[in-house]
Formats: sequence, C-alpha cells, structure tokens
Amino acid sequence: MKTKFILLLLLTSANAFADNRLEADCRRNGLLFGDGSSRVDQIEKSCVDACTSSTSGSVIKQVLTNGHTATTCGLWNLLVTTEWLAGHQVQHILSGAQSGLGTIIDVVPDFVHRELIVLANASGRTPVESIFVYSMDASGNIAPIRKIVSPELEGTTAITLADGLIVVANGTHGRLSFFSTQANSDSHKPENKPTVLGIIGGQLTQLGFPAGITTQGSEIFVTDRDPHQPTLVFKASQRGNSPPVRTITP
Repeated sequence: MKTKFILLLLLTSANAFADNRLEADCRRNGLLFGDGSSRVDQIEKSCVDACTSSTSGSVIKQVLTNGHTATTCGLWNLLVTTEWLAGHQVQHILSGAQSGLGTIIDVVPDFVHRELIVLANASGRTPVESIFVYSMDASGNIAPIRKIVSPELEGTTAITLADGLIVVANGTHGRLSFFSTQANSDSHKPENKPTVLGIIGGQLTQLGFPAGITTQGSEIFVTDRDPHQPTLVFKASQRGNSPPVRTITP
C-alpha cells in the first residue's frame, strides 16, 4: 500500500513538472513569436493543442454563427481561433511581445465585428488586468487595435458582451461594470476614453465574488466563486443597486 502511494506521489509530481515545463516553454515560445529575430516563426503544435484542450485550464468559447462553428481559446499568452468555412479549417494564432498579453483570463469573440475582446494581465513588470481588442482575422505578433486600461478593471475575473457593451465581472469590488466596445485608452478622442458607463452593484444585487459571466438574449448570468451560491440573472438594461430578476440554485 505504501509503495502504491509513493508511486502515485511520484507520478503526480512528474505530471506537475511536465505541465509547468510546458507552460514555461509555451510562454517563451509566445513571447518570441514573430519578434523579428527569426528565432521563433511559429507556435509549437504542443502549445496550440494545450490551448484547444478543455483539460488544460484554457478559456474556450464556441459560437455558432452564420451557419458555421467558430472556437476561440486563450491560454497563457496565446490566442487561437479556429473556424470551419466551406468545409475547410481556418486557424488564426496570435501571440508575441507586441500583443501585450501576459496571462489571458477570459475572451469574448465578437463575430458581428469579427473582433476578439480579451481580458488579460498585461505583460510587463507591473501586470494589471486590462482589456485588449484584436481583429479575429489577425495572426502573428500583432498589437491590439484597442485597449482599455482602467482602475475599474482591477480584480476583474470575467467579461461578456450585452446590448453592444462590454460587461466586466469584478470579484474584488463585487459588481458588474459596463464599457463601450469602442473605448480605447490610447485614443486621442475624449469620447473614446474608457469611461465606466454604468454599474450593477450593492447589497440588493446579492453579488458576492462574481467569477463567471455570460449572456443569453437580453439577460446576464453571473456565477459566484463559491459554487454553492446561486446564479444571479440580471436584465442587460439594469443598473445600480437593484435585485436580480431571478436566481438559479445550484
């Protein structure tokens, strides 16, 4: 019995070491991808496979749009979008130093505008949660076309789209915040600066530590970090300290 336990412990340690090594290798692969040095001109297949695997801890979003299925995954500093068009697989891989991605937290494909809205820790010495927007058709070491940097994003755990706005779930502050999809911290136009357009928060909302968020029709579904807490459902038009329209028990 003791021998089996030791073997199991060794196997678990070996798997953890292999996972850590894969992450380190893929992060380095992504960081050097397309940096102009010619050292890394492609993302290793093992890294892409890890991203598209549901068992790797990656963020995977699948959407049926215009009669075809598209899947976007985010893992570490790597984004992979796969679509089936006319029976052919089209894959876009985005990573690299210019992307600004440190660690991807969540991703929302916007197939209407063919954009990827990504919540991630920005790369650098002082990583903070930020929102990056990329063209869905972009591949390589590509800079975001827009970026949202705001104190309101500190502690953000998930994002979604609702009524044409970006909705962020903030676990630290226990609330939902709304931003324009066109908000851009790098814009010289005042109207495009990342202003919070509304908040759902307060005691009546029952929001504790929102950890997951999604939309269906005109409703926003919010799950808590505690799996024993109910899912809270809000109207996309709600704002302020107002109760959910209904709750769904686990």
